[in-house]
Amino acid sequence: MQGVQLQNKFSFSNPNISISGLSEKKLCIEVGHFFTCFTISDLSGKEIVDFVYFESTLPVDLNEVSFLLNHEKLNEVTFSDVILVHNRLEMALVPSSIYKPELSSIILETIHGDLTPLEIMVDDVHQWELHNVYGWKPELLSLISSKFPQVRNIQFSTAGLRSLFKTLSFEKEQWMKVYFYKNAFHLLVLRDNQLQLSQTFNFETPQDIIYNILNVVDRLKLDLASISVDVSGLLDANSETWSEFNKFFVTVSLEECPYIENSSKSEEHLPSHYYTPFLITPRCV
Repeated sequence: MQGVQLQNKFSFSNPNISISGLSEKKLCIEVGHFFTCFTISDLSGKEIVDFVYFESTLPVDLNEVSFLLNHEKLNEVTFSDVILVHNRLEMALVPSSIYKPELSSIILETIHGDLTPLEIMVDDVHQWELHNVYGWKPELLSLISSKFPQVRNIQFSTAGLRSLFKTLSFEKEQWMKVYFYKNAFHLLVLRDNQLQLSQTFNFETPQDIIYNILNVVDRLKLDLASISVDVSGLLDANSETWSEFNKFFVTVSLEECPYIENSSKSEEHLPSHYYTPFLITPRCV
């Protein structure tokens, strides 16, 4: 397709389950700033059949999403459920106690500007007494709904917070989860099981990453010696960034996914923590 900048960076196919072997199938399409991907699973999201991840050198827009929608795996079967995952900057978490629906667009325009018209969406993150306000370009929504009229929407932070709520550990007074993507990372911070921060940061260098994270630690008055840090996504364990994490934090680990390790026949042989951010939504929605 003319003008498309996407490259298929990695994928996963489960050799133990075929698409035809599932009576009902769920499709999750995730759109980030420089990536888009899809996951095919059973309705529970526990049995992953296929995952395909694309990166772009330019911000993902209509051409890239249209290219993804024409993937052969999305044209082979009928899906019982389709989820569109928003993983972009245009979002804001608002305490439910002060949230007013009529102010949703004003909230996004105040934080992110009003140069691009957006169709406003809102997730009720009741586990944390929050509302997640976010926006899609209307033409992108139209493109996807024209192929999948049954599509539902969710913002990545909503799925991440729901997943986090299920795995809360009262043994950890301070907890940080870092999800890495191309040129961006998403940070979730908890203290005493209370959410302190859920925010996406852009970066160009490893120094940008460490600067932003240490700035959050300082601003929230966290303790480098006692905070537990879980890292997942597109981060090489041999990278400078990973070395810096281990230099500053005492307890830091990569969030592995045994399901991928045990099932994958992927040619890329990537470590399973590369996949974990993208498998959150199928299991939480």
